[in-house]
Amino acid sequence: MQSLGVGIPGSDSPCTLPKEFWLDKMIYFKNKSAEAYFISRTNVPATYSIPKLERSLGLPEVSSN
Repeated sequence: MQSLGVGIPGSDSPCTLPKEFWLDKMIYFKNKSAEAYFISRTNVPATYSIPKLERSLGLPEVSSN
């Protein structure tokens, strides 16, 4: 298991970022040894990108939202 942060300051800032930001970050953090990916953050629009992430990463993607 690996945990990575994206270093966004403030508690509300992540909620205002576009879904493309989260898609790009997950693809950037792609790990060949991963079995799945998990995005955990309340009110992040990442859930809209799950199908595209799964296609791009070739693995299941899960979100806590």
